[in-house]
Amino acid sequence: GAPSYTRTLIGMIKPEYPEFRIYSGYDDNFAHVVSSGGDGCIAALSNVSRNFVLMVDAVEHGNMERTMEIQQIVD
Repeated sequence: GAPSYTRTLIGMIKPEYPEFRIYSGYDDNFAHVVSSGGDGCIAALSNVSRNFVLMVDAVEHGNMERTMEIQQIVD
């Protein structure tokens, strides 16, 4: 599925091109993508939900537990 494919891309591309940005196109994959070394998500729900602002803040502060809590709300 999408999470394993994205994880595979991250593993193939990031080591050689660390500046290359990889984003998910699925709102419910945000936490998975950033925990796998990706850069985030182009989330449709971010237009109407403050939860994505909170998730980005949690990721930037290295708080993956909080990121996963918010991801569950989004899901």
